[in-house]
Amino acid sequence: MAEQNMQDPLSAISKVKHLNPIAAAVAGAVVGAGVAMAGSKIMSDKKTRDKVRDTFHDVREKIADSMEKAGRNLKKHQ
Repeated sequence: MAEQNMQDPLSAISKVKHLNPIAAAVAGAVVGAGVAMAGSKIMSDKKTRDKVRDTFHDVREKIADSMEKAGRNLKKHQ
């Protein structure tokens, strides 16, 4: 029996008999609302907004540089 569970990790989930989809949807909505409220509170501070903006800018630049470098390497090896 344990061997069967290791081969099919989703078998335990499929055995749940009384999972209420409405309760799952409500729980998801509550979690989503909490995340939205926390994000709203965090982003209301100008210093935090500036840090987030700067971080996204840095990440965008690093991704662009990596893509450019990958393109040059690809051209070298063709």
